[in-house]
Amino acid sequence: AAGRKVERSPGAATGDFAGWLQAFSTQDMQTLVGAVLPADYVNGQLDGVVDQFFAYVHSDAKTPSVKLALVDLKQRLSGGVLEDAYVKVLQGKPACAGDAATGLPVGCCPPAERLPDVRAQFREMIGPAVKEMPDSVDLFPARSSAQAEQVFRAMDGVRNKLRTFAAIARWSWVLPVLLLVGVAVFGVRSFRGLLLWWGIPCLLAGLCAAVFALPSAALAGWIFHHLIAPHLPPEVPVLAVDAVLGLVTAVAQVVLSAAWKMAAWIGLGGLVAVILSPLFKTKPKPPALG
Repeated sequence: AAGRKVERSPGAATGDFAGWLQAFSTQDMQTLVGAVLPADYVNGQLDGVVDQFFAYVHSDAKTPSVKLALVDLKQRLSGGVLEDAYVKVLQGKPACAGDAATGLPVGCCPPAERLPDVRAQFREMIGPAVKEMPDSVDLFPARSSAQAEQVFRAMDGVRNKLRTFAAIARWSWVLPVLLLVGVAVFGVRSFRGLLLWWGIPCLLAGLCAAVFALPSAALAGWIFHHLIAPHLPPEVPVLAVDAVLGLVTAVAQVVLSAAWKMAAWIGLGGLVAVILSPLFKTKPKPPALG
């Protein structure tokens, strides 16, 4: 609905909640949306989405089922939370003048005596929109079409690859540990040698992992804003796509931050080992037998 072309005049959007919301600036829209989508509610929904999707990944279900609960959102829309936020936004605008004071205002503040009428018009607009909203929505509704079947087959292939990658990642630490143990058994002849043989590989591995993990999420946002967004067709709601990208980027930052912390600890341990190695002298070789 946010992608539809609507007139942005103050009175034309009455009755069309999506069009009315589009008439606000980005900052005002963030205020309004933030009132009905508080952080704790959004976090709970996202946790549920992640849990449901990975439940599908670790199951043999043919199609995924990821549901969003909208009951709390509907209560906030119809319970006055959005209405109060809307009036608060209006109170920060300049006073309405002329015909702008007769409709449902967007960019100006009506007189105080008109606020009850504005609230009534707002409830009249928001009521039908809330009634049309379901109590929950499935992000992957099952549809009997060849295209849907093709998509679900592709997702099943991705799921199998994810399982393979997860199994590899779960046991990937064994190989480097065995290599370090092998180095310690066959190559180390002193404590100084142990620090160098273990410290340098850990330092290099930590630096490489940190270099790859740290800028990845930020680089994805830069690629979208500079290379993808300018080429999107006009009917695609860039704001909605930007919000989805921000969500994905935030999730990636959480995952990559854990990888970066582990890389930092490995690199720091290697650096400490390399720094301490000169403090330990190598044992002199015994003189050769005459």
